[in-house]
Amino acid sequence: MNIWDRVRKGTQTVSEKSSGLLEMAQTRAAITKLETEKIRKFTELGELTYRVYNREHVADAEMEKLCNEIQDLDRELEAHRARLEGATPVCPGCSRPVKPEARYCPECGQSLRPVRP
Repeated sequence: MNIWDRVRKGTQTVSEKSSGLLEMAQTRAAITKLETEKIRKFTELGELTYRVYNREHVADAEMEKLCNEIQDLDRELEAHRARLEGATPVCPGCSRPVKPEARYCPECGQSLRPVRP
């Protein structure tokens, strides 16, 4: 194998690892966005519930719609979390892939805590 083949192979490996890290970051961003939306929906539902408590006229359809939207968000969140479970853990300090059983990052020495879904 000549030098150019090695360079080409190394570039391909770096590209594959980078795309995996990018996908994980995008999935985490999607989870954060969905969780924020879910909080907003719960707030709306709480306001509607309070209006019902104060005997203001609120349609049951409004409450049902919000509950259905929250259930949809829960399903999307579960799908994203399942995708992350199969992914390789990444060091929070240097963003390099680490072994799941590692206690410290072999690159930067950062202490690694167990990853929670």
